[in-house]
Order: sequence, then structure tokens, then C-alpha cells
Amino acid sequence: MYSLYPKYKSGGEYAAIARVKTLNDMKKEVVVTVRVDAETDDIIRSLAEKDDRTVAWTIRKLITEALEARKLLKSKSKK
Repeated sequence: MYSLYPKYKSGGEYAAIARVKTLNDMKKEVVVTVRVDAETDDIIRSLAEKDDRTVAWTIRKLITEALEARKLLKSKSKK
């Protein structure tokens, strides 16, 4: 489960908190902070609004797609 909280109301900085299951099914929390420029922030927000999704979901999707494209993360097959 991931959540993303804007640290500043009008800024482009976000803190992502990720719960990740390890091999022995332990839960860990990882905090990732990312700073983006205003243009990137606008693009992310407009994508989220267009897809009727949250900014957090949109950023998670973008990160996942980038990792899959680089073959660092296995694609989840759609059934």
C-alpha cells in the first residue's frame, strides 16, 4: 500500500510512504521524498485529474511503468 502526501500545498514536493512485503512477509515502511519542477508537477496533476485518480496513484503508476520498461520490475500480467 502506498500513499503520497503533498508536503507543500502549492509546491512540487511529495513524501511517499510505501508498505512492502519481504520474502518472510514482514511489512516495512519506506519514505521517499521527491522534488519536481513546476512543469512536472502540473503534468502529474493534470494526468491525475484526467484519469480521475489521486496524485499518489498517478506517481505510483508512472514509477511502476518506468521500472517495467527498464526490465527492473516484472510486469503484472492482466487476466
